[in-house]
Amino acid sequence: MRFFKYTLGWPGLCLLVTLISLFYSNLSYPQASPEAYKTVMKRADSLLAQSKLKQATIAYHQALVFDDQSVDAYKGLGKISFAKGDWPQFRKWFELALQVAPDDSEAFDYLYNKSEVRNLVVVGDTLRSQGKLEDARRKYKAA
Repeated sequence: MRFFKYTLGWPGLCLLVTLISLFYSNLSYPQASPEAYKTVMKRADSLLAQSKLKQATIAYHQALVFDDQSVDAYKGLGKISFAKGDWPQFRKWFELALQVAPDDSEAFDYLYNKSEVRNLVVVGDTLRSQGKLEDARRKYKAA
């Protein structure tokens, strides 16, 4: 950093960073083949089945580079978040999957039946049946 401060100055450094970012933003990447996408997805699914969550996460993100509308990649990342108990990320990935494919029953099932939402609703129903309406309202609101 010291080198840039004295030879280019801060305005020169900002200009250099801007030029580099413009160069990289104008690069065009070749389209990946469908076979490459399928290979990456198979590897990601295999890693998830082996509970190698970190490697599976990387593979699913690679699949999204090939196809940013990949419902299977979104669901895979959601399943990893489910396994980790990372509910905000879990919800994010399955909501993205449902945005791409609103009729996907697996994504719907995970998001509304296997998540913390289902547990909160069940507890809310139980509290409501016991007459504890304020506690039930809190659970429903959290869901």
